[in-house]
Amino acid sequence: MEEQKKAKIALIIFLVVGAILLTYNYMLLTYYPYEQSVQSMCNEIINHTALSPLRYRILLPTLIHIGENVFQHISANNAFMFAYIGVVFCCYLFSLSSAFYLFKQFHENKNSIILLLLFTVSLVVAQKNNFFQPWSILEPGLYTLGIVMAIKKRIFPFIVITILAVLNRETGIFLSAAYILAQNSVMDYLKKITLIFSEKMAILTMIIAVAIYALLRMSFGDAADEITVQDVMKQNLQPFSMIILAINIATYFHLYLILGLKWNLVPDVLKRMWPIVLLCSFFIAVYGIWYEIRMFNSVLPLLLCVLGFGLNTLVAEKENCFVGR
Repeated sequence: MEEQKKAKIALIIFLVVGAILLTYNYMLLTYYPYEQSVQSMCNEIINHTALSPLRYRILLPTLIHIGENVFQHISANNAFMFAYIGVVFCCYLFSLSSAFYLFKQFHENKNSIILLLLFTVSLVVAQKNNFFQPWSILEPGLYTLGIVMAIKKRIFPFIVITILAVLNRETGIFLSAAYILAQNSVMDYLKKITLIFSEKMAILTMIIAVAIYALLRMSFGDAADEITVQDVMKQNLQPFSMIILAINIATYFHLYLILGLKWNLVPDVLKRMWPIVLLCSFFIAVYGIWYEIRMFNSVLPLLLCVLGFGLNTLVAEKENCFVGR
């Protein structure tokens, strides 16, 4: 019992310190160089004058605005900065905690901690080229906790998390499919269509997610795109952008774990979640600036959880090499 208590305290310290360091680095890279622009963008979202799709990502700007009003009574000049730091810290702490919660569902404690470390490193890589994109910090926590709730068949917490995910970013709609995928695979539903009707609450969640985003667009009006698809593609295909993309992929995804991965060891419920990864990837491929690798933050814990099944193989091979010497 004493050892377990110490392990829990050590984990909490790691999560808090990790969130502090990530917040500090994020502020250095993102907030301080563009302070006025960040505040202006936040105000535009609050006033519903921002361009699309930023106009509809209201969750974090609203929380920052609430925090700013609170801190006005402490330091009027620095109220926005304090609120921004507080929200970013809470988002990192939530995402790190949710990721570890997912890892623990499928891996031993040691491997879960290793995966948490790798996830933290990836978040540092993702901080580059970020600007005012705090939804990319909260999104992995919402996606990950939502997937765990879907796996545990806790529909009402899942619905709440999905709603928050949609208010955070439009890609939260993809999370709404997690519950129905946790029960059966896409192939299962194609083979037996009637299976879908046995998941009425899951279907309702998907309808709610789409309806909320539609309501956001109706309430706040149409807006010009921040950047067109043509401009995005032009930027993506620049040689410099491709080089940065290659570097980010190498340092962000930890693909070396594939070397030890045995697909048959991956639980079926994780395999069934791959359509969500594919949906997010398609969205990013069409609308995203590729080298801004942070857009994969939402599904990164899920990917690491799958790749984590290669950890034991890699560790065993290293131990065998060491013994051989």
